[in-house]
Amino acid sequence: MVDEYEIANVLGIDGIEFMVDNSAHVPFCFIFGAPSYVLVTPFETMGASITVEGIDKLLQNDKISYLLLLRSDTPNPIKH
Repeated sequence: MVDEYEIANVLGIDGIEFMVDNSAHVPFCFIFGAPSYVLVTPFETMGASITVEGIDKLLQNDKISYLLLLRSDTPNPIKH
């Protein structure tokens, strides 16, 4: 299973598509997903963003198997 979030932060859809395409050149089985968002807060400036249309484009790819969703009400395991 691949977490594309960080590459999406920097390169957006192009970065995710590169990862998916490049995976065909190695002898491993990858499970790719589409991130439901890129920037967590408006204070982040990572270089890329993903729109709803971009997520839809990723989900049209047969190699993208799931949509990564993070819920805001999910407890943070790091906080005590």
